[in-house]
Amino acid sequence: MKKVLRLTVSLSVRGLVVGGIGGGSTETAYCNAAMKIRSGSIKTAAELLAELGPIVPSDAEFEKAFAIVRVTKTSLARYLLNALERQLAGDSEPELVPNSNEEQVNLEHILPKKATIAQWPTFTDEQRRAYIDRLGNHALMKKTVNDGIGNKPFADKKAALVASDLTLTSEAGAVATWDAAAVDARQVRLAKLAVLAWPATL
Repeated sequence: MKKVLRLTVSLSVRGLVVGGIGGGSTETAYCNAAMKIRSGSIKTAAELLAELGPIVPSDAEFEKAFAIVRVTKTSLARYLLNALERQLAGDSEPELVPNSNEEQVNLEHILPKKATIAQWPTFTDEQRRAYIDRLGNHALMKKTVNDGIGNKPFADKKAALVASDLTLTSEAGAVATWDAAAVDARQVRLAKLAVLAWPATL
């Protein structure tokens, strides 16, 4: 049953990122699969994959969508980054990470929501609107550290990011300049990890 749960989580994340969950044939397929799991006609992960396989985004589709995904829900962004961090650390079940306590692990918007052109000249107004909610612009940080850096410019955030015990957060602080290209590059890296963290295979 644990394999069924892991596969369900993986397929759900792929569906959320690529799109399609919540409407039409995809929702019907998931509902039918859920009923079959409940009734016992689907008992194994292999049976579940056979049931949902036709609607599951491929690795290439998932990676492409993940590389540009915008995440506006803080809890979802924290879950995704936490699972990716665990994948990078070699956790055997990174996708099953619980939603961490926000008082301990906070979501940092590297380019802040209230960024000003004076403090963030590396982004145009249009880019600021487009990149604030990109997953590549988000990082996990201790709440006390995050509270201290707030809306400061990247030069003032770098040291706190680099000092993080979380590899993905530390890597974000290691870049020379935080701009659209840096967000894009980081998110491409996250997308490659995502294919491993939420596999569509057994």
